[in-house]
Amino acid sequence: PAAAMQTSAKDSDQAMACRGCAAKLPAESLAAALADAGLASLGTSPQDAVLISSEASLLQSVDGFPALVSDPWLNGRLTALHACSDLWASGARTTSAMAVITLPATELTQQQQLLGQTLAGIRSALEQQGASLVGGHTLEARHAAPLPDSLGVQVSLSVNGTAPRIWSKQGMQAGDVLLLSRPLGTGVLFAAAMSGAADPHHLDAALQRMSQSQHPLVEQLLELGDALHACTDITGFGLLGHLGEMLAGSDMHVELDATAIPAYEGVLELFDKGLASTLAPANRRALALLDRSISIAGQSPSVLRELLVDPQTCGPLLVSCSTPAAMTLISQGPWTQIGSATAEHG
Repeated sequence: PAAAMQTSAKDSDQAMACRGCAAKLPAESLAAALADAGLASLGTSPQDAVLISSEASLLQSVDGFPALVSDPWLNGRLTALHACSDLWASGARTTSAMAVITLPATELTQQQQLLGQTLAGIRSALEQQGASLVGGHTLEARHAAPLPDSLGVQVSLSVNGTAPRIWSKQGMQAGDVLLLSRPLGTGVLFAAAMSGAADPHHLDAALQRMSQSQHPLVEQLLELGDALHACTDITGFGLLGHLGEMLAGSDMHVELDATAIPAYEGVLELFDKGLASTLAPANRRALALLDRSISIAGQSPSVLRELLVDPQTCGPLLVSCSTPAAMTLISQGPWTQIGSATAEHG
């Protein structure tokens, strides 16, 4: 897997632009485009998944990105897990999915192999959860294929799920504890991999964690009942961007523990060398939250601030819950306490 990001001169321009969820449009541009289209509410009050049927508590979400790695099976699995994360963050169990797969303009037999392996990877992620791939659509790209061809595969998934109790990303309460389910740093790791600056062992370790489904955590969290107050997943806008969505419109203040926020091995050293994802500059706008509703306890070196805005693929769940509930989760694993919430004027 460590060789999965190798590119050629033919793909040199594309190689400098980050893949995975780091390929998404910056938050400010997205909000402006939605407003121009008369859909401002989708940008000002975003939810991880949309309720389609209140009678059946059916939720739907959509996600996808250019291939993160050159292994089509692994890329299919990672994309499916990443897409399902929005359902998990809403308290839903995945039931089905449909896929749109764009294949590179290459020889037909190669396309067939890439499609078959990609679909197998998607199925591996869905069937592990008791879900099915029920249909989809294929396209052929109308631009030159990169080297290797498998980096030209783009996958988008519409995922469906049912939730016994729908969680919101807002609802944080004073006295809450904030927990994170896995480390941060995939954005800079894969940005470094594109230029050959990442340690292969660090990449392999991150991919092993990223390819593990987090759907069992939904069952853990459902056991908390009303003690779980808010939940989201950390993806392209980084920890600060998504935490800002949780705080939007509330009178809560969050204090993060600088020493507790987990990072994948090698990530802080990459930041120290000046490396960052191509989405990080846009995400740094969220650093303004540090002057308002978020503070950092302890030392706040620049590398930590970069970690807070690093875009994540197959990133962690972030929950806000009562202290007793947090202690229960920490004892069960894999949760890490990263901060706490207070009322701004309390």
